[in-house]
Amino acid sequence: MKKMCFFIIALSVCFSAAGADGLKVKTNGTTFFPQSRLGVSVSQKDVSESLTALFYDGSKVLEQHEVVVNGGEVNFTTSEKQGAYRLEVIRPGSSGKPIAVKDLFVSYILASKLSFKPNEPMKVSYSTMNPEFKEGSWVGLFPSDLPKMNGEDIR
Repeated sequence: MKKMCFFIIALSVCFSAAGADGLKVKTNGTTFFPQSRLGVSVSQKDVSESLTALFYDGSKVLEQHEVVVNGGEVNFTTSEKQGAYRLEVIRPGSSGKPIAVKDLFVSYILASKLSFKPNEPMKVSYSTMNPEFKEGSWVGLFPSDLPKMNGEDIR
């Protein structure tokens, strides 16, 4: 009985330690315009080590940088192509298995110019790669003096 009890306690400690890694990857957003700054930082309590952050399109690495846990922010440049991308953090010299993953999107909304007069025709091209948007999504026009929605300026 004592052996069985010890095994169960040891097993529960292993699971809680594996799940209590506490590594957090922070970026300055999840959706970015093409060729914009992607800031990445990594934090974990009482840890100071260098990791490798990889920004890739699913088939090849587009950019990689060393990132220090609890250090400063590292800057990447997003792709010029819209689509779904991935940020992975790995330990240098490891098998390449990610210890943290974050999905990111590059999308755009383009208008033929920045401002228009009332009743002036306008051409707007838009695209979104957010999987939450389904067929029937739409673009709206709002006065620029409207208050912020969800903490973001209406653009």
